Amino acid sequence: MIKITKDSPFYYPLTPQTVNHYFQTIFTPILNHQCVTVESAPRFGGLMRLIRFLVGNIDELSQNNHLPVNSQTFRFVIVNQEELVDCNAKTYLSLFYQKLAEIIPDAQPLNWSEITANDLVTLLKTKIEIITARWDLVIVLRGLGHLDFADKFFWGSLKAVRPPGIRDKVRYLFITYADAPEKLTDDKYLFIEDLLFQNIVKFDSVSPDDIDYLINRWGFTLNKTYTPSETSAIKTISQGNPILIKYACFCLENGCQPFSTPLEYLQNNHYIKNFFMSLPAPGLVIDPSRGDITFNGLSLLDRFSPGECDLLFHFAKNQGKLISKDDIANCIWAGEAETSFSDWAISQWIKRLRSKLKQIGANPGVIKTIRGRGYLFFSNLLRP
Repeated sequence: MIKITKDSPFYYPLTPQTVNHYFQTIFTPILNHQCVTVESAPRFGGLMRLIRFLVGNIDELSQNNHLPVNSQTFRFVIVNQEELVDCNAKTYLSLFYQKLAEIIPDAQPLNWSEITANDLVTLLKTKIEIITARWDLVIVLRGLGHLDFADKFFWGSLKAVRPPGIRDKVRYLFITYADAPEKLTDDKYLFIEDLLFQNIVKFDSVSPDDIDYLINRWGFTLNKTYTPSETSAIKTISQGNPILIKYACFCLENGCQPFSTPLEYLQNNHYIKNFFMSLPAPGLVIDPSRGDITFNGLSLLDRFSPGECDLLFHFAKNQGKLISKDDIANCIWAGEAETSFSDWAISQWIKRLRSKLKQIGANPGVIKTIRGRGYLFFSNLLRP
């Protein structure tokens, strides 16, 4: 395999246009002292590679995008729960501290066996205060929705290390995967919903140019040029999923024997079959372009009134965005007088919609109430 370096033609993990788009989308709110949640679709690969690339090339990307976020003014830590064998509150907070200590090392090594979780919160606060005296700090937390041990103490700890005095100097960049967005609607996350839902960035699709770029990138790594029929097969089988593009490129490294076509070979490859078997059930799918609402592949359009369908389609078209009560009123009662609706009436519509979602087996929590601001449809399973 050929190692990709900074001088390689495919150094960027996606096309430069896409990378710059995500850089602007993620770091503009960070510059405005806000937190960001990046949500990846189920088994949709490449997000962490992108985040590491953005952080590792911050100066070049800052210059390209004219955003004043760079290594002179910012420091970054990436806390990845996959680095832990035994993941609990203490080990996670310990890992968090160790990442901070890579920025400013401790004067003397700590005796971890004698340190409690409460001690760690104090240590984290002190270390972050020292760091933020010199730089702004971005803390990347990966796999947030899969921290099964997390409770109010844990979430409170994350807020406690960001006290009012240095809050503008510390931002969280939350990375969520797979079914994590639905988990994040659980009540135990209410304690940090003001951080989680400040800004939501979706990472659930790549452009046709990105697909071509990824195929050529893996071809460069494998020192192989894919034929038109191989390229077509990779695109067909991968459906634009970066993980499947990688699998398919590796599978076709030595041709498609004993099958007659590359597509037939990929369709019968056990790695790719296992990938599709590991995908979660489709669950709730709202598709405004087709005017359909399905659950586990079954059309349930007749279970919702025309107004409820319009509202669900409106959520789907604005997935991950805050929908105000005025927006909902305009969707339901467009053209009617403002006196024709009230907050109570809108609440009843949302209540009825949640009830019907629950009846069909979907998670009613995908409609998230943001107190005093409106509603958010937070789901990986929307097709705008």
